[in-house]
Amino acid sequence: MDFPVTVLCRVMQVSTSAYYAWKKRPGHLISADVLHFNRRMKVLFKQSRNSLGSREMRKKLREEGFHTGRYKVRSLMSKFEFKSHSASSIQGNNQEETQ
Repeated sequence: MDFPVTVLCRVMQVSTSAYYAWKKRPGHLISADVLHFNRRMKVLFKQSRNSLGSREMRKKLREEGFHTGRYKVRSLMSKFEFKSHSASSIQGNNQEETQ
């Protein structure tokens, strides 16, 4: 079943001009190495419970054989919207209040 472009764009909340601009653009191929690197980075961040910063992420990736710099890791973390949190904010304040 074919639907008109205007209806599809309205449902997806996209302008028709944006759709046609997207359609004209050539496809973007990602190499297997880059894809593997990005996936591994996402897994490491999730395993750390969102506590890895760019320096620790780079260190972990290098331990696994990926050769990359901190600024590359930092830009990818920004692209993936990774926001690192300190361990204390994850665990909460474990100190009992004394009154």
